[in-house]
Amino acid sequence: EVENLPYGGDYVGHQGMQDVAAALGGVWDDIALTVDDTLSSETRVAALGTFSATAKSTGEKVSFPMVEVWTFRDDGKVTRIEPVYGDTAQVLKALRAPVSA
Repeated sequence: EVENLPYGGDYVGHQGMQDVAAALGGVWDDIALTVDDTLSSETRVAALGTFSATAKSTGEKVSFPMVEVWTFRDDGKVTRIEPVYGDTAQVLKALRAPVSA
């Protein structure tokens, strides 16, 4: 995950997948990842779509383009998942903005 986000950092292995899911769930409600298209090669798949959620700290809703690039070994096991956010500034603003009445 992108370093400047509250849940940023590298997550490794099966435990890492559980940890990143818990970290995302710690700051967002109503998370939705919509895949609109995929692109693939022999070792990679890119999923293009939209990330939507509501910030727990502020109640602000966000929706922005996102791409995840999955890299695979020859045996089909995942070696890397790299998210590419459309707008990290929007994410940070949503997580820090006061809740409006």
